[in-house]
Amino acid sequence: MPIEADKPDLCGTCGARGAPLKCPCKAVFYCNAECQRAQWGEHRRVCTHDLEKKLGKLLERVGGDDRAVGEACARLGWL
Repeated sequence: MPIEADKPDLCGTCGARGAPLKCPCKAVFYCNAECQRAQWGEHRRVCTHDLEKKLGKLLERVGGDDRAVGEACARLGWL
């Protein structure tokens, strides 16, 4: 079976071809909202788009001096 990078329009959940929905992080496609919801728990841990949104809110709330915020910024390459 081909690697997903060779076929970026494969659904990340069921493997169907021609998946039209793309996560904003551009790392995975889905064929429908049901497949997207089914994999969200797993994908959420590595989704840079979700992490950027959370980090932006956290930066507003606690500032950049917080250790966890600094580590997350480094992970995203913001530092």
